[in-house]
Amino acid sequence: MITIELHSKKFVKDLQNILNKNKSLKSINHTNQFLIGFIEGIIDSDGYIQRKYCEITNTNKELINQIENILDSFKIKYNESSGMFSKSTKKFFRIGFSLKDNNFLFPLKRGS
Repeated sequence: MITIELHSKKFVKDLQNILNKNKSLKSINHTNQFLIGFIEGIIDSDGYIQRKYCEITNTNKELINQIENILDSFKIKYNESSGMFSKSTKKFFRIGFSLKDNNFLFPLKRGS
């Protein structure tokens, strides 16, 4: 695990202006560049990539809905599913989509 410490009141204030307490965006009315970076970050934190197919799994339905809206805005087709974690009452939501035919999403996990 890598821990990064950042001591910046401005950065924290900027995040508070962008994110709700549940880590979803307050609004998806951002630049395309911001939204691409947001999706790439979600892939890197909550995603899995295998053979240029990406899956993002999260328990926050509002965040998943926002991701779907962002993918729709970029005309990226996706599959959605949900389920329950084993030995838990916590529900998860999953979005899957191909990275093969887009030339603008480059998450760190993408590889070749």
